[in-house]
Amino acid sequence: MKVIITGGGGFLGSQLATTLLDHGKLTGPSGGQEPIEEIMLIDARLVMPQNDPRVQQIVGDISNRDVIDEAIGGAINISIFHLASMVSGECEDHYDDALRVNLDGGR
Repeated sequence: MKVIITGGGGFLGSQLATTLLDHGKLTGPSGGQEPIEEIMLIDARLVMPQNDPRVQQIVGDISNRDVIDEAIGGAINISIFHLASMVSGECEDHYDDALRVNLDGGR
């Protein structure tokens, strides 16, 4: 199974990645536990490297469909965790960007 985490460089995304790597399995579409073969972290900035060959990183804007297409890369069995977001004052100062990332980025 491939796992994609948007906001993979943030606190929640990095903690989720670490937990998934430790567990090594995730419930798949059949309801059974499936091994995690790859975790793709997507973030607007480069994140601290995970010392695990299953982890890949893409630096990019999640509202750019090409970034998401690159992350999916033709995989069939995927779980996506949308944790990327703009928060608090940043949202008020950049309302349109916040909508694009927080809402449209998860579509």
